[in-house]
Parts: sequence; structure tokens; C-alpha cells
Amino acid sequence: MKSLTKSIKMADKALECIINKGLLQSPNYKQLTTKDVVIIAFFENMIGHAKSLKILLENNHHSSIDSIVRTFFENYVYLKFILEEDSQKRATAYLYSLKVEDHLLFDQITNGDEVGRSLRSYLGLTTEELKKDFLDTKKVFNLEEVEQMYLKELGMQRLNQKWYNLYTEKQSLNNFSKLCEKLGLIIEYKLIYSILSLETHGKDAMQKLEIEPNFFSIKNPNSKNPVLCLNLTTSLLEKMTRELYITFEMKDHLKNHDLLLSLNKHINYKTKSFFQKVENQL
Repeated sequence: MKSLTKSIKMADKALECIINKGLLQSPNYKQLTTKDVVIIAFFENMIGHAKSLKILLENNHHSSIDSIVRTFFENYVYLKFILEEDSQKRATAYLYSLKVEDHLLFDQITNGDEVGRSLRSYLGLTTEELKKDFLDTKKVFNLEEVEQMYLKELGMQRLNQKWYNLYTEKQSLNNFSKLCEKLGLIIEYKLIYSILSLETHGKDAMQKLEIEPNFFSIKNPNSKNPVLCLNLTTSLLEKMTRELYITFEMKDHLKNHDLLLSLNKHINYKTKSFFQKVENQL
């Protein structure tokens, strides 16, 4: 748990430094770009999920930790993809994909068909109320503008195309698995992401039951092993913190970050070795 706590503190410090020094005090800074905003949003979201995991583990409550870390991993993959190259275009594609989703959802719940009427009835709202709420909260951009950007300027073939599937003429990235493979994360996807998805897709319900003929009992809900979630989150948060220091060319902060990580690992190793020797003598 100490390693995750330290990683979170270092990531928090990195986020503050990136905003206040990497951007605002940069000699090349003029205004925030779409790339800057999306990168900061993803990194802040990663830190938030790491903090949620920490709270649950500290309170010995393991339900939902798989779902949290799965979302954390998705954020890591998406951010790594944006940082890899062509960052402005990729960040713009992500941002406009959210606007596309908003509009598609809005069209669905305001539609005059049976599904639309059922949705409005379930929400207890009229079409007029939904339109007003949508316009008030989204401050929008009309759908034609979104289509112009997403389909023409970004080169997407359809509105529901995955935002990261930008280069279909070179390589089709039409699902998350292929995206992970492109980024060299296919092992993490197959060995970790698939395991963590069991809870998200409701496939772990039976794991909490112990069934025998004419008898069943509910197992301890905290029977999960949190080590995988803890180690994965700690490792990826440290990697992303380092990668962002490189991206924003903050060499001094990167050097201090690497030095601190090295010292922490050395201290942890020495402490572990010491207690191992003591245990062997008992």
C-alpha cells in the first residue's frame, strides 16, 4: 500500500508541475490546446481512480476494485496512444467522439419512435425539457459542426467509428484489443484486462457462492486478491508520470522523479532483505 500511496503523491505533484510550470510558465505557451486539455483530463482521471482504489483497500473492501482498475487501465492505454505521436489529431478525435456520443444519445431520447417515447417516459421529461437541458449543459456545437470535424477533417468513415481508429488505410484499430497490441500492451490486455473484466461484465457473481447438494453459502465478499490491482495501478501510474515529464520536456523534474523512485525501491529492497534475514534466523 505504501508504494501506491507514494505513486499517487508523485503523480499529484507531477500534475501540478505540468500545469503550473510545463504549460503556464513555458516560453512557448500561448493558450491551452485540445491536446493539453485531454492529456491533463486523462491523467487526472487516472489519479482519481488510483485514490479510489487506495480508499477501498485501506478499508479492506474489495468489491469493485477490479472495475476501478479496468477503467484505470483503459485511461492509461488511451493516454499512451495520444502521447505516442500525432497527439493533437488524436486528442481532437477523442474530444469529438464524446460530442458525437452526446448527440447520438440526444437524438435517441428525443426521437418520435416508441423507444424515444419510452425513454422520455422513464426519465419523466418532455422533449422540450430535454432539449433545453441539453443546450444548457452542453453549450453546444451543432451536429453539423461535429460531423464536419469527425467525418471530414479527421477522416472518419462513420459517426460510430472508434476515435482511435484513425489510420484505417495503414492499420485497422477497430477494437480495444488491437489498440493494446499496437501499443505493445497485448500481454497486459490478455492476462490482466480480461481478468479484471469479469466483475465489470457481471461474470463474477457465482464466484461468491459455495454450492453443495442441498446447501449453499456466500463467501467472504473480500475474498479477492488485491495484489494484482495494487501492483498494476502502482506500476502504470509511475510509468505515465514519467512519460508526461518527458512529453512536457521537464528534464529536472524527470531526474528528481527517477531518483526518488530509485531510492524508494532501494529502501524497500533493503527493508525486505533485513526482515527476511531475521525471519530465517528465527
